[in-house]
Amino acid sequence: MNFKKILVGATAGAIVLGAVTIPVFAKPADRSLNGGGEVVEDNYKISFGGNIKEIGEALKGQFEVNFHNVSNSNVSGGKFHSTEISDVNWFAGEATCKAAMNVTMSGKFNGEEGYTLVVRAGDDEDTVRFTLTGPGVSYDTYPSDFTGESSCVGTARTGIDNGSITIK
Repeated sequence: MNFKKILVGATAGAIVLGAVTIPVFAKPADRSLNGGGEVVEDNYKISFGGNIKEIGEALKGQFEVNFHNVSNSNVSGGKFHSTEISDVNWFAGEATCKAAMNVTMSGKFNGEEGYTLVVRAGDDEDTVRFTLTGPGVSYDTYPSDFTGESSCVGTARTGIDNGSITIK
């Protein structure tokens, strides 16, 4: 069926099809990051998982990162768990990647409030980078313990060794 043949009329915010009026709303696409895994390099290991969703204007979700073994003794063995997603930047697929995003969240590190985690992720190559800051703590996976292995937006991310992420 050719849509043009059945279109009777249109008004602001609606399409009229004969006796039926269908409302049309300009709603931004809902976006999300889902998944988890681990990054391993030499003796260093970090595991992570969670989901972050942008539904309309609202940011929702939870994310957890376990710093099993890293070079910063104040971070090694610690766990970050988000309590609030405060900012997300999404990057549409370019010639070298499917999708990428940066998300800033606040939360607890080893059960104590007052920490910020920035997660940078790329879908096509499944790459991540973590930056943790808070009272007495400043740690970034790059350029310290993990090699930059991405060719997408933000080239300082390392490839996921086990697991997968999906950015929509």
